[in-house]
Amino acid sequence: MKQIIVLLFTALALVACSGNGGSNGPNLNDFDRKQMLSDWSDIIIASYEAYNVETTKLESTAVDFQASPSLETLNALTSQWENSYMVWQHVSMFEIGPASDVNLRNSTNIYPTDTTAIHQNILRESMKFTLPSTFDEQGFPALDFLLFGLASSPEATVEFYQTNPAYSDYLVSITDHMNDLSTTVLSEWSNIYGDEFVENSENMASGSVDMFTNDFIFYYEKAFRAGKIGNPAGVFSSDALPELVEARYHGNFSKTLTLEALNATQLFFNGQSHYTETRGESFASYLDYLNTMKEAADLSTLINDKFDDSRSYVQTLDEDFVAVIENDKFDLIRAFDLLQQNVVLMKVDMLQALGINVDYVDADGD
Repeated sequence: MKQIIVLLFTALALVACSGNGGSNGPNLNDFDRKQMLSDWSDIIIASYEAYNVETTKLESTAVDFQASPSLETLNALTSQWENSYMVWQHVSMFEIGPASDVNLRNSTNIYPTDTTAIHQNILRESMKFTLPSTFDEQGFPALDFLLFGLASSPEATVEFYQTNPAYSDYLVSITDHMNDLSTTVLSEWSNIYGDEFVENSENMASGSVDMFTNDFIFYYEKAFRAGKIGNPAGVFSSDALPELVEARYHGNFSKTLTLEALNATQLFFNGQSHYTETRGESFASYLDYLNTMKEAADLSTLINDKFDDSRSYVQTLDEDFVAVIENDKFDLIRAFDLLQQNVVLMKVDMLQALGINVDYVDADGD
C-alpha cells in the first residue's frame, strides 16, 4: 500500500514538473518578459503616434467644414472620419495606464450614441465631455450621427449645417476633445509611462504583463466580440438590437471596422502592427517558448487559426451589419460563435499557461 502511495505521489510530481515551471522544461520566469514589454511598448507608442496624426487631421477638417460647409469640405471630413476610425481600431485594445486614466475608449467609441442628448446639448450650448454621463454623446459614434444621421443625403447635410451652425460648433468640440485625449495619451506613453510599463516586468498580478494581458483579453471579449457582434446580434438579449451596430448611421462601414479590429488584434498577438516594421516578442512567442500544447497542436497556432476562421467568415457578410441582422441575425451569431472560440483559448488556456489570473468580473456567462 505504501508503495502504491509513493508511486502515486511520484506520478503527480512528474506531471507537475512537466508543466511550465518544471525543472525539466521551460520556466515562466526564464522568458524575457522585459523584452516583450519593450516590444509591446514600441507597438503601442507607434500606434498612438499614427492615431494622433489622424485625430489632428480630423480636428482640422472639422474646423474647415465649420468655416465653410460645402460638399467638398463635408467629403473631406467624412473621409477623415473613416480614416481616423480605422486607425482607432489599432489602439482601442491598449486601455492601460494613460488611456485608462482619461477613459479613452469610453470617451471615443461608446455606441449607440445618445442622439437626444446631443440635440439638447447643442440647444443648451453645453459641450463638456469629461463626465462619464457624456460618454455616449461624443467620439466617433456621435460624429457618425452628426455626419450621416441628420439628413438623407450629403447635399441635404450641407444645407442643414449652413442653416444650423450650432451643430458644427458641437462637431468641432468633439474632434477637439478627441485630439486632446489622443495627444495626452501619446505624450504620457512617450515621456513617462512607457519606461514604467517596461520596467514593471515582475511575474505578479500588479506586473505589466499580467495587467495588460487581462486588459487585452477583456477588450477582445467585451469591446470587440460582444460590442461589435454579440450585442447587436441579440446574443445577450431576447431579440436582435440593430441600433447597437457600430457606425450604424454610415450604413456601409460596420464590417470594415470589425475586420480592421480583428486584424489589429491578431497582429498584436503575434508581436506585430501596421506601424512597426519588426516582429517582436509576443503572446505567441511566449506560448511557443513554453511549448504550450492543446489537442496535440501549438496553442499559438490554434489561436491564430481561430483568428483566421473568424476573418474568413466575417468577410462573407454584408458590409452593413444592420442589413445582416434584418436578413438573418443568425449570420451574425455565427460570427460571434467563431470569435468566442478564441475567448476560451486565450482566457482559459493561454492564461493558465502564462500563470495569470483573470482580474475582471465576467457578467455574461462566458
